[in-house]
Amino acid sequence: QSNTNLSAIVVVDECTLEQHRTIQSAFSAHSNRISIVTISNAFGSVPAPTVIYTINGLEKSILKQLLVDEFSLATEVCDRLAGFADGYPGIAVLLAKNYASSGVSQDEFIRLDDQALINRLISGDGNTSTDTFRQTKKVLMALALFSKVGYRDKPIEELRWLCSYF
Repeated sequence: QSNTNLSAIVVVDECTLEQHRTIQSAFSAHSNRISIVTISNAFGSVPAPTVIYTINGLEKSILKQLLVDEFSLATEVCDRLAGFADGYPGIAVLLAKNYASSGVSQDEFIRLDDQALINRLISGDGNTSTDTFRQTKKVLMALALFSKVGYRDKPIEELRWLCSYF
């Protein structure tokens, strides 16, 4: 555009280092009116003028206070959720909402093991006997495997395996 008053911010989530380099080289020479934010969990070097920000999870005490303030839950429940969520407020909030709507006693909820909490995240209500739950869990387990182990440049073989798995 010829209008110098216009500017843009482009946000690319799940961006690989290679994609970041391609996007950066494509736009950096053309305009200083375009800012690019790429989000990734991949670590590596990126060309200047890229600024890297590392976002860490919330400290347990801060996450616990957030749960107390937002949900008025008992300290023991907030402590359990903050410990399980490991700094990720979205996980803590989902489980806090689950607890608030579940009718489960405080003592019963804080005694749930990690697998039971994971099941509550997947199912929404802890019901692990539905086909939807089983299929969702299988997909999440396969995706977690690829995230941990990795995949080739174009994950065609992995996608075929994933499709045949279900």
